Amino acid sequence: MPEDPLANRTALVAFEASADLQQELALRGLRIISLPEVNVGPAQDSQLLDEAIENLYGYDWLVFINTHAVQFFLQRLSQLGREISEIDSLRVCAVGEPTARALELSHVHVDVISDRGDPGGVIDALATYLGGPDELGRLNFLIPQAAIGQDYLKEHFAEAGARADVFATYQTVAGGDSILTRLRALILGGGVDCVVFGDEAQVQALASLFDTNYLRPLLGNLSVACLDEATEIAARRFGLETNIRPKQSSFTALAQAISDHFAN
Repeated sequence: MPEDPLANRTALVAFEASADLQQELALRGLRIISLPEVNVGPAQDSQLLDEAIENLYGYDWLVFINTHAVQFFLQRLSQLGREISEIDSLRVCAVGEPTARALELSHVHVDVISDRGDPGGVIDALATYLGGPDELGRLNFLIPQAAIGQDYLKEHFAEAGARADVFATYQTVAGGDSILTRLRALILGGGVDCVVFGDEAQVQALASLFDTNYLRPLLGNLSVACLDEATEIAARRFGLETNIRPKQSSFTALAQAISDHFAN
């Protein structure tokens, strides 16, 4: 009897994934790594962030990549006895409409909204506002992020001639990010073959866990399996191209499509 094509293969699935889906995958011999539940809280060490807040005058821009960044940055600002009005002297960029709404509800002005979460999209939005990519040169950006954040924006700002400081403002796993650090090393080291999404929320959960709007640097070498078109569209928003999708939107069909993919 031939070996199942999923034997010795490993899949990454969201913690909310249906037990039925996990069972379908496991029955075909696929090893499963389940993502831990997203649990967001203040960063354990805020010393560098505190220093940045005390020296806001040294920055030209604040860039908020998600609503967590807004919540915990403003919370720390208040804890240090600073006023939100002090941000008025800086330009503010929000990545995505939800981030912009969170800032506006907190009475923070927003100068630029990037509809795209990938680094190129953020840089393009800023360049358009400033009058061209050359205008980013020598500007200083402060980016609040999670401790596990991949600094996926920082190098792109450097390529544009700008300086971007990324400070741990919150963490995405209670008790620290050691689990995510090991998981990221496993993924980048080739220990995972595919990532499986059963719905749009699971795509968002994974992105939130690793504190990024752009999953391609982390998952770009993995096969991406999506249950249906809506999930595929959600994956694309985070920079992922789906190469496994069943003809029918069922867990059995998805598991079979994954098996067929690795059999070829």
